[in-house]
Amino acid sequence: MLRSLVGSEMCIRDSWKIAKKQGEFWDVGWSDSNKIVQAVQKMANHRYLGPVQRINHFPANKHIYRKDLLGKNLNAMARLRPEDYSFHPRTWNLPEEREELEQAVLAAERPVVYITKPKGSIQGRGIKLTMDPLRTSSNDVVQQYIADPLLIDGFKFDLRIYVLVASVDPLEIHLFGDGLVRLATKPYASPNQDNIKHTKMHLTNFAINKKSKNFDKSSAEGAGSKRSICSWLRSLDTEGYNSDVNQFMPTWL
Repeated sequence: MLRSLVGSEMCIRDSWKIAKKQGEFWDVGWSDSNKIVQAVQKMANHRYLGPVQRINHFPANKHIYRKDLLGKNLNAMARLRPEDYSFHPRTWNLPEEREELEQAVLAAERPVVYITKPKGSIQGRGIKLTMDPLRTSSNDVVQQYIADPLLIDGFKFDLRIYVLVASVDPLEIHLFGDGLVRLATKPYASPNQDNIKHTKMHLTNFAINKKSKNFDKSSAEGAGSKRSICSWLRSLDTEGYNSDVNQFMPTWL
């Protein structure tokens, strides 16, 4: 049940064999998608994994990678532990939370920019900024847009952090010592009617910005449209910020 390059490398390096026949015994099930979970559940006498069998996905892990389900879970945790879950913007799932969104829009004392995202899409596809989410969205995830983000050299950015969850109960999480900083390719300005559709200014997805003529392929320290997190943390130190990530860890973990 091994799939992809990972499975091929394991077979070559460690003399594993790929189970190709239906019903053949297997030890490791590896897949790039969550379909491995459904495949195991459909097998006769394999409703649950055997004592030596392992797969690389947790059941129901879509609750942390689908935008709508993640939003619902973050909102629920914010109600439970507001002091630890105040880091994410207000989020509404349409259509079920349309009334709550309408109340928030009407209660705003000044114009607010929102970002709408298809629930199951990837790579920035379908993401839009709008000042009228009730008119432009009907089945999306809607969030209040953060209009004053931290910038790097005048550009918006995001962080790609690599995490391995080895166990849920007991909770065991491994964080890789480095990662990626991905920058937008158009200098940032607060959203207005003139720039609200400039995706390469407001979105940091690599799939969008790699097509830009301004994409900087430099691999030098502290340069380029893709950088290492370690180099970014060092630059924060030189600018007088505290880059100790441990200070942001919840005390209850």
